[in-house]
Amino acid sequence: MQTLSEFIILFSKNSNISEIQTMNQNNDYSIISLDYDGHKILQSENIEHEISDTYLDSKDLQTIQKLSYKFAKWFEDKKISKILEYEGINLGLLIQVEFNYFLVQFIKFFFEISKISSQFPQATFFVSKSLYDLTSLFSNKVHMINDKVDNYENFYYDSVHIPLQLGNKTFRIKISKNSYKKLQNVFDKIINFMFSPKDVDFKNSKNSILLVEFDTIRYQSIFKESRNSKLNTVGYSRRRPAIWNLESYSIIKNSGCKVLSSSILFNNELKQIITNDHTSIESMISLLLSQEKFFKFFFMINNKTVWPALKDTFKTLIIKRFHESILEIQLAKKILTKYNFSSILVWSEIGSTEQIMVKLAKKFGIKVVVLQHGLFFDSNDVGAFDMNESQGVFPHDADYYIVWGDIEKNHAIKGGIPEEKILPLGSPIFDNLPSNSISSEEYILLATSGPVQENAFDLTVKTIEKNRQVIREICSIVNKMGKKLVIKIHPSPDEFDPTQLAQSINSQFVVFKTGDISKLIANSSIFVVIDVSTVMLNAQMMKKPVISIITKDSDYGFPTIITSNSCVSINIEEFEKTLNSILTDKKLSNSIINKGEEYSKQYVFNQGCSALKLLDFLNSLQ
Repeated sequence: MQTLSEFIILFSKNSNISEIQTMNQNNDYSIISLDYDGHKILQSENIEHEISDTYLDSKDLQTIQKLSYKFAKWFEDKKISKILEYEGINLGLLIQVEFNYFLVQFIKFFFEISKISSQFPQATFFVSKSLYDLTSLFSNKVHMINDKVDNYENFYYDSVHIPLQLGNKTFRIKISKNSYKKLQNVFDKIINFMFSPKDVDFKNSKNSILLVEFDTIRYQSIFKESRNSKLNTVGYSRRRPAIWNLESYSIIKNSGCKVLSSSILFNNELKQIITNDHTSIESMISLLLSQEKFFKFFFMINNKTVWPALKDTFKTLIIKRFHESILEIQLAKKILTKYNFSSILVWSEIGSTEQIMVKLAKKFGIKVVVLQHGLFFDSNDVGAFDMNESQGVFPHDADYYIVWGDIEKNHAIKGGIPEEKILPLGSPIFDNLPSNSISSEEYILLATSGPVQENAFDLTVKTIEKNRQVIREICSIVNKMGKKLVIKIHPSPDEFDPTQLAQSINSQFVVFKTGDISKLIANSSIFVVIDVSTVMLNAQMMKKPVISIITKDSDYGFPTIITSNSCVSINIEEFEKTLNSILTDKKLSNSIINKGEEYSKQYVFNQGCSALKLLDFLNSLQ
């Protein structure tokens, strides 16, 4: 660490770079970047600075992670939970995930500013508005400087990323949540006209199943198989449209499935209920925020309360989300009142729509079934268990948990799920994998999977830069070997887009931001993935050699897909030699393929027919 001056600027992505440049002209200021985006801004302007991560060690990051999980569950306190109840649902539970996204970065700032101020107790700090209250917890010599933009109160779910494809080019556009709702209202009217269920659909002898927030294309085998099933299948989505392109439209149309939209549910009676309940929510929020003693004591770190620095953001979040929740809860309640469902299928208990449906279904006596949605970290590490609990991997309210196979069944049992609730039936997302079709366009396929916002280890500049440097080195090595490269980025909305990076090395390298990766795997010769991703299973089932390049340690340990040696797990320094060996040694390539295929059969049962098995099970529920 350099020797800092008595005047320290704490710089973040919200800081105004122009003002910093003006202040820095006389060189009396030392600058510390508090996040990756801030670091990149300073770097692009050639401004010398320190990185706040250097003040933290691995133990600090573990503590930050644990505190974020703890603080995100503030709503579980018995006294507070009574205040938060609406229609039998704890409204605090509905914002747990989004609040946790905010808390990880907030607590990381706390630890960094605490250590910086301790090391430089005589320093005067200059910070943006969003950091002023937090820095003031440690120093009485804090000055506010203007923010770049007044966006510090934006939350993770305040925007929506929409995938688009024009010809062979794929895009993701970011729009505000309010703009998305306006578009959703238009689409809902169209969907209601074409695919809404009729009362007669529920008056026959068939059982009816409600699919909540299922991606039509990803889970298309469920929709397709339902056409020949004894079930009435109805879809309901609030975070994503059931139909957004020709393919999703064709799936719904040909399946005969029905789709519920807000258009068919919303009427004057419901509107009046919601209007009246907004007043109740205002009273709830007022009563909640009056519990100062609780919040000051609960949000405590190292015997110092962070509530004064957290209060305004917390208030903004609950006002936004609690009022939104009234509509979502009343829509869900009307669905379960109007239609007779024998069961509800969700792919997690953590999403807000899913939580609402699960809680209400229990009140209505409807069976709830959770379907495993991804490859999980099934290591025995404490960090993995805590993360799985926080991300809703282990369902606790569901009547049944459908897992992909015995490996996840054993993991779920270790996670506290009763064995009698767990059924290993496979996964519909693997039922319709395309046939391999190696052609003259054969290429190496890279699936990126970058650092995530909800993990303290992943927020460090070192971790983020290593991820991008590994992508750069992969591109350089593949280019040097004269091979074609296709990159498919992870669908997470905050995933790094490597297009510019890749095409600066070879303009012919192609990057796909949306779409089905299985179609890309089919024409690839080797599948390379950054760290760990569910799509490794796709590649193993499709008989491709899989290389996992480990770039980070998120304190989760390694899942069995790595520890079982079913793929090649290496660091970037070994990549060129490993890639060359697999390309030139057919025996080695086949050995990796065989190990992968064997593991995938153990991990995923009923490959090719799991949707049929699932629908048969759902039909058996009364």
